[in-house]
This record gives sequence, C-alpha cells and structure tokens, in this order.
Amino acid sequence: GPRANTVVDFWQMVWQENVSVIAMVTNLMEGATVKCERYWPEVDGSKITKGKFIIQLVSTKTYAYFAIHQLKVANNQIKKSRLFTHLQYTGWPDHGTPSPLELLAYHRYVSLAIEKRPESKLVVHCSAGIGRTGTFIALDALQAQGERDGRINIVEFVHTMREDRMNMIQNANQYRFLYYVLHENFRAKGRVRSKSDFIQEVESEISSNKAVNLSKFMKEFNELASIKTVFEEKDMKFGKQNQSLNMSKNVLPADKMRIILSSHVPGRSTYVNAVPISTFTMKDCMIAGQYPVQGAAVDLIRLLIDQECSFLVSINPLSEIPSSNDWQEVTIYEITSWHFKEDLPAETNPILELVKFIMQGPKIDPENKMVVLSRDGATGCGVFCAVYNAIQQLQQDQEVDMFTIVRQLQSRRPEMITSMNEYTFCCQAVAQFIKSDTEIEDVYMNSQPENDESIYANRFPTQGICLRCMVDSSYTFRHDVN
Repeated sequence: GPRANTVVDFWQMVWQENVSVIAMVTNLMEGATVKCERYWPEVDGSKITKGKFIIQLVSTKTYAYFAIHQLKVANNQIKKSRLFTHLQYTGWPDHGTPSPLELLAYHRYVSLAIEKRPESKLVVHCSAGIGRTGTFIALDALQAQGERDGRINIVEFVHTMREDRMNMIQNANQYRFLYYVLHENFRAKGRVRSKSDFIQEVESEISSNKAVNLSKFMKEFNELASIKTVFEEKDMKFGKQNQSLNMSKNVLPADKMRIILSSHVPGRSTYVNAVPISTFTMKDCMIAGQYPVQGAAVDLIRLLIDQECSFLVSINPLSEIPSSNDWQEVTIYEITSWHFKEDLPAETNPILELVKFIMQGPKIDPENKMVVLSRDGATGCGVFCAVYNAIQQLQQDQEVDMFTIVRQLQSRRPEMITSMNEYTFCCQAVAQFIKSDTEIEDVYMNSQPENDESIYANRFPTQGICLRCMVDSSYTFRHDVN
C-alpha cells in the first residue's frame, strides 16, 4: 500500500500497467497504526490531485465487509482519463484472519469487476504487500485452478508465489486460513438470482406438482444442512455454565460469537444469549437474542446500553412474554400476529411491513444497532434477519442470494432456519416484496381498527406514548399521552 510519499508512484504504476481493478485488503488505520495512505477521495463527486493525476470518486457502494468505489482518473500530462473499480475489504481484523464466508463474498465482487474488463490487470495490495495480499492472490488463483482442473496444490502455488515475491503469506495463521477459505469455497456455491428469475422460481416451486424432494429449494436447503457450522459442547462453555439464563438448552451461543456484557451489575454475570449479526450493508449492527428469562430483564437493558442499541424487534407479542413487564425505557417493534409457540406467522405481510418500516427510519449502524428477540434467539430471528438482508441486497444490487444469506447467518447461529418451511417462507416473503413494490413507501395515516390481529407496536413506556402500525400494507398511528 502506498505511503504519503509514494502515492504518485502508485498511480503511475496503475496507469502504465493498464490496471482497471484495485483490490485493497487493508484498512487505512488499524488501531493506532497507519497501514496505508488514502489515495482516493473520501466523498462522492470530490477530487484530489496527486502529481499529474486527478482522481475523482464517482460513486461508493458500502457492504458489510467491504466498499466498492468507482473512480475516474485523469492524466493531465497526456490529457486522457480512465475508469477504475476500487474494492476495499474492511473486515480483516488486525493480527487475525477474517471469516472465510466474508472474504469469499468480497472475492466474488472482485471477480465480477475483472470479468467486465478482461483485457486489463488487477492490483492487489495490503500494507506490506505480502501477508494478506499473498493470501488473497492464492485464493483467487487456486479457486480458478480448482474449478478448471478439479484439483489444487496449495504448497506448490505458495512456493511459486514466493519465487516472485518473498514472504508471500506471511504467517502460519494466514496459511491455515487459506485452507479454510478454499474449503468453504469448494463446498458450496451461492445461488445469485435476478429479481425476475427469483420470482419465477418461487412461483414455479409453489405451483409445481413434482415431488418435494426434487424441488430446487429443497436441494438448496439440504445442501445448507450438510455444510452448516457445527459447534461442539466445548465451544459453548459459557452457555452451559449459565443454563438458568437460557430459555432453550439446545440454542446456546458459541463462546467466540457471543455478546459479552461489559456493564457491571452486582450479582450478574457477563453472559447473555445473543450473537452479533451483520446486515447486507453493515457489519455486526444487528443482534439476535432470546427473550430474557423471568428475573433477568436487567441483562436485556445492559445489552441495549453496552451495544448502543436504539430499539429492539420482538418477534412475538409482548403479552406472551412474562419478562416483558420488566422491560423499561425500551423502544420496541412488536409483531403481535406471530404467536410465541409458532415457528412461522400465517402470512408474510407482518415481516415485510416491519422491515419496510424499519428501513425508512434511522439508519442501522454500529452506533444505532437493532436487537431482534425471539423465544430462543434463533427461531423467528433467523427468518427476520434473512428477509431483512435479502431486501437490502435487492435494493443494493438488484439480485438476491438467499442460499448465501442463510449460510452466513448459520455461521453465527447454526440453529437459524433449520426447517424447509422456514427457508421457503423467506423466499416467498422476498418474492412478495419484489412483486408488490421494491421501493419503501412513505408512511401514511390510516384509521384501521386498533384490535387488528396483525398490529405491531412501537412502545415508549416511560414517555406514555404508544405508536401502533398496521401491517396490512397500511399504517395506523395512535399516540396516547399520559
């Protein structure tokens, strides 16, 4: 990665070597260390000048673990300009390795950018240009080799890389990670579908008379089940030690995934049955958890404060959750038509309308997180998160990959979407969203009866305000002020 005194040299190299795609696998800063000098503008439409080059940031797309920048670079010396695609992976932890599935998602977008300009070259860089850079280049080359030849030789390829540049793949963790990420890559591929193809396949599945076990979605679901993350008992020590705080003995967070409560309350532990979940566009800004057991509501309040959560989603009616009477100063979106003992609601509308309503509000991000609660932190939470992420993908890229979305969720919480009915429901909900209206409409006033079964509510207990929203494609607001 360029330093302040080599940015001009970097752009000269990119220009003269006919590069059009830049894969950057480092952050600008990690901790207190400068890893790379910024060599492109920060704001869409703005420009910076580096020597004879004028670099303009045309547009930015932000994803959970990376960002894609479209750049226009003008060479003032020869009066010519070129377009570049710059993809920055932001999810590689300092002194660690990322999730294999997260890096594979990034690699797919790098590959798509290269396919659009096959005549040009790719630049890959991190900070020193050997560790993460070597790992990513090996992934890219060995994936292509495996798909072409049906076999790969990791040792041989790393040796070949090091003949050209010393220390490529810098340490044992990166080398081990290369095996993991290639393993995940060859185990299963995503199922990316355009809007029209997705609707067509969902409708075909619904209307088809063929045997269920021959359906595409059944095959996808069975494949997900066969590759799903499996945590052993030793991976869930804290959940086992705090069994009295779990509503289900079968849904426990893995120790490496769990949220750790940092606020101190005498007599309370750091444990809560909750895990961070990424949306399609933002890392770890959702939290999937279970309802607190009776007497443990204080842990929910601690979770909201510690994690800077502005509101929570209750998959089920609060009237069916005993501990909800102790929830204080909490903003809640409540689905009242999805009852506690039901794995799924009767129809897709409650989920879709709630997602639309949340998406039109304040942006969900690390400083404004959303907590999603259900009876065990998996049933219901998985469906909501999958539909939410799929709709975000549709709005961002005009396509949907339900297979990969569920696979990523299950890497954090394997108990999410464990039935074919749940998987099919998610697909049907997204298809319904596409068919109805992909644009989130403005909320409007409507005088529907208040006892409708499909009401979800946004409650502000300490302010004496109750905001109710109908989920039959219209909304009703009621403000009760004490």
